[in-house]
Amino acid sequence: MTYRDFWQRQGWFLGLTLVFVFNTLFLTAQGKWVRKADFPGNLGTLAVSFVLDNKAYIGTGVDKFSELTDAMWEYNPELDEWTQKANFAGGSRSGAIGFSVGNKGYVGLGFSATYKSDIWAYDPTANIWQAKNSFTGSVRSGGVSFVINDKAYVSTGYNGSQYLNDLWEYDPGNDQWKQRADLPNGKRSNAVSFVLNDKGYITTGNLGFLGFKDDVWEYDPAKDEWTKKGQFPGGERISATSFVIDNKAYIATGSFTNDLWEYDVVNDSWTKKADIDIEGRTQAISFALGNKGYVGLGSGGSSEKQIWQYTSSLNETLEQGLQLTPANNHRLSIKIDLPQVGNLAIRVYDSVGRLVLVKDAIKNQTVYSVHLPLASWANQVLIVKVVFNHSVVTRRFYLQ
Repeated sequence: MTYRDFWQRQGWFLGLTLVFVFNTLFLTAQGKWVRKADFPGNLGTLAVSFVLDNKAYIGTGVDKFSELTDAMWEYNPELDEWTQKANFAGGSRSGAIGFSVGNKGYVGLGFSATYKSDIWAYDPTANIWQAKNSFTGSVRSGGVSFVINDKAYVSTGYNGSQYLNDLWEYDPGNDQWKQRADLPNGKRSNAVSFVLNDKGYITTGNLGFLGFKDDVWEYDPAKDEWTKKGQFPGGERISATSFVIDNKAYIATGSFTNDLWEYDVVNDSWTKKADIDIEGRTQAISFALGNKGYVGLGSGGSSEKQIWQYTSSLNETLEQGLQLTPANNHRLSIKIDLPQVGNLAIRVYDSVGRLVLVKDAIKNQTVYSVHLPLASWANQVLIVKVVFNHSVVTRRFYLQ
């Protein structure tokens, strides 16, 4: 029996005036998926991912030959390129956990002939792995992890004889583990987790012969308490993926589906968004870079090496509504349609990334003007960033 079978079973001289015109409109878009560079390696399913310095790292899992792997890869969104990095020093495995704290990535647990408890830290600058103190809970695979205030939390999974619902807190500062409150009625493996507003969430997953899960639980580390939230409406499923952008959480794929669901923590509500243009998928990977979400790999169909990037309906609306046009009297007119009332900021950078203008906390204004002397920036590219709530839209223009 292969590991894949095993897991499936289980004016430029004087200056420039920028004029910003803001209108409101109703938010109706469902978001947008764009295909990015295919993954070049042999990874397939049950891999891990983490993010460091706006680059994503994925590795381990089951390769396309149904064999376990220890390969690790780095994704650069600016170049849309993949680069192979140092193999995971803990050895080949599937069903591991991955997270990042500070400037280090962490990978551990999982399954490879036996269930694992080891934890390793990755230094992207030196491209090396270092062993850390082993996880002090039960060995397991198919667990979840999330990070709040520079501490990691690990929960759920399967240890070969039972499904688990314990929760453990890891402090990378002292390399120590501490047990926290169990997830109520939460035994499961291959669930998904995410963080919003300094609280952790766990949902979906597998409970063996008792079926799949669709309940949602919120963890407050300050109180060490769990609270049950509204049910996930996408249906019971296993081995889904999740990411957070624009202060919303998203759950995609799992149980050979290709759908996407958005969670609004304020209203404790879910909204179905645009499906991914792939066959149904399970055991995929996901991550967020900036205000974009990414989903790829996994099992299902012929598109398993594809990587897809998601732009939220809010950010899509901002990108579509932003217009830059030259105006009279050495001005650049910038018009943007905002989907709702919120906090707006403007930042202008020169061609090498130096900040030359900041205008923060712009609220309830329809026209906003600023004057920027540009003698030092003639014949250069300037970069305008419009920040609305948690979304950022960037445009470039050339000064002649």
